[in-house]
Amino acid sequence: MRRDKGRGAVSVVRDATTEEEAADTDVAATSPEADDEDEDEAPADVPLVFKGSTREYFRLWIVNLCLTLFTFGIFSAWAKVRKKRYFYSNTELSGTPFEYLGNPLPILKGRLVAAALLALWYLAAHLSLKLLGVVAGVVVVLMPWALVRTAAFNTRYSAYRNVSFRFSGTYFGAVRALLGAGLLGAFTCGLGYPWAYCRVRRYFVESTSFGGVCASYKAHGAHWLAPFALFAASVVAAGALFVAWARSGPVPPRVGPALVISYAIYLLGYVYLSARVACINWRYTTLGPLSFRADYRARDFVWLYLTNALAIVGSLGLLVPWAAVRMYRYRLERLSVTCTGSLDAFRGEQLGSVRATGAEVADLFDFDLSL
Repeated sequence: MRRDKGRGAVSVVRDATTEEEAADTDVAATSPEADDEDEDEAPADVPLVFKGSTREYFRLWIVNLCLTLFTFGIFSAWAKVRKKRYFYSNTELSGTPFEYLGNPLPILKGRLVAAALLALWYLAAHLSLKLLGVVAGVVVVLMPWALVRTAAFNTRYSAYRNVSFRFSGTYFGAVRALLGAGLLGAFTCGLGYPWAYCRVRRYFVESTSFGGVCASYKAHGAHWLAPFALFAASVVAAGALFVAWARSGPVPPRVGPALVISYAIYLLGYVYLSARVACINWRYTTLGPLSFRADYRARDFVWLYLTNALAIVGSLGLLVPWAAVRMYRYRLERLSVTCTGSLDAFRGEQLGSVRATGAEVADLFDFDLSL
């Protein structure tokens, strides 16, 4: 009897121990920490929305326009900051808005310098071809500097979750990228332009970082062959049609329709290229755990540009805010962001101030890589 009681007690203890171990295993398997780890590793879409409206932006736009006219353009620096802050603050990623931290005074100083360079350019063009050559050389030398300073200024004063973006590119790095791209395009008679563009784009994207994490650009020249080929074909077709039509009869009645049709063909090619460029750039760009995908369609761009232009002309410019909000909202709605980790992985950095002179020179001389 005692042996049976002892064996029974041992079996009860063993059963209790087994049940506790199984319970611990079940708790560990279903614990919130394990679920969080699985969720962090699984890709998840991050909502990107624009909460602005045409009515709100119209009020801001009309005030900016009036004050810019009344101050003979001086208020344009404040208008630029107000506009950027409006669009940034109404653009939310995962429920958190972006921030624009730029200061109007550096922008105003940069615009004054850029305006002086532009005035010198026009004076040289009308006074002396030799002087124009010198000014053109100065502009070519300044172009890499302007592009670098533009990227540095725009990233430094763009923030998300109190963390600013950063651009670490240098003047000589941009010179190497641009010079290599130019030589590649020249030696291949333009056939190597897709690889040249990709080289420059990769330099500027991979020099950009956020929260200590550098961006990555994985596109190759082959991805650009079809878009650039179709755009080149549209340019050739537009030029050939204009020349053929102009030579087919009297110049006054023929040039007008030929010019309109040729320009329409060129615009179609340009709009298609713009849509494909944006899609490819976003698709092959990553920022740490974030990846992007744009679903822009050329026919949507054509419809938006056409209707926006007609609305602006028909309203004598009063529907400019409506067109701007409409285009911006379309771009965001067609852009999806996927996160394979956590946004908390980005950390803040101590950054210094960046002057706006280069950015305004690039804007005025139309140096832009759409970064």
